[in-house]
Amino acid sequence: MKAGSTGSIPDGITKVAKLDSHPLSILLIDIGDAVSNLNAIVVGLNAVENGYKKPASLDISFDPDDPIFAARKARKFAVEATIIRASEAITEYIDALGKLPRLESVSSKWNSNTKNAAKVGDVLTAYLGNDFLIPAAVLLVHWRNRIVHRGSNAKLASILRARLMQPCIPICQRQTLTLG
Repeated sequence: MKAGSTGSIPDGITKVAKLDSHPLSILLIDIGDAVSNLNAIVVGLNAVENGYKKPASLDISFDPDDPIFAARKARKFAVEATIIRASEAITEYIDALGKLPRLESVSSKWNSNTKNAAKVGDVLTAYLGNDFLIPAAVLLVHWRNRIVHRGSNAKLASILRARLMQPCIPICQRQTLTLG
C-alpha cells in the first residue's frame, strides 16, 4: 500500500488535505512519523543482517558477536517502540475527543480508575458503532501496556476478540485455515 493512501504522512512528504479536526491531523502525523521511522530503522537493520560494517566515522561502539541476532533484537525493539508511539497518539486523540460536548455522556462515566483501553473503546464505539477497528485500537493499547509493564495481563474482552476476528472468518474459510 502506498504511503499516504491510508492517512499516513511519512516524513511529512505526503500532502495532507485539510482535515476537520486538529486532533485527527496530529494523530495521523504522529502515526505516519512512527511508521516512517520504523521503516528507516528496518532498512538499516537489514544492512546489519547482511554484513554491513559500522563506519569508523560513526562514534559508537557496535561489534556484536552475532549481527543477525543483534539486528533482529533491535527490530523487535523498534516495533515495540512504534506500538507504544501509536498507542500514545491514539490515547491523546481519544482524550481530545472525550472533551467534546457530543461525548459528554460517554466521558462523564469515566473516573481516575478508567483505563485508556476502556476510553478508546467507549469513544470509538460512540463514533463507529460495532466496527471491527474498535477492538484493533483497544488491542494496540493492550499491547502497549504489555510492552511497558512487564507484569501486565491486559487482553481483549472475549466480545471484542470475536468482533475483531469476524472479518477473518471468510478469509480463513477460503484459505482452509482455522481460527485459534
